[in-house]
Amino acid sequence: PKRLKSMDIMPFPDRTLNGSSMAQMAEDHSKAILSLEKALSDMASAAPHPRDYIRREDYPAVQAEYQAQLNAVRDLIEFHRLKAMHCFNQAR
Repeated sequence: PKRLKSMDIMPFPDRTLNGSSMAQMAEDHSKAILSLEKALSDMASAAPHPRDYIRREDYPAVQAEYQAQLNAVRDLIEFHRLKAMHCFNQAR
């Protein structure tokens, strides 16, 4: 089944006279991207290794679940990247 992604359910903001600064929102989302990329790198370093699951049949399931968690963070990075670009374009 298809995973539900944030970008499928959360609309992006509109530029309005009394609304938040689109430039600031673009910067905020860019900061979030950097933090998530760091988290993704740290998570990849902490990935389960087969040597820690010797003689265990559940390692493939553990590995698959961890990969799903990494993919969820990648989806968040992509969401914030799209939202940052949207806000950047709206700020012009």
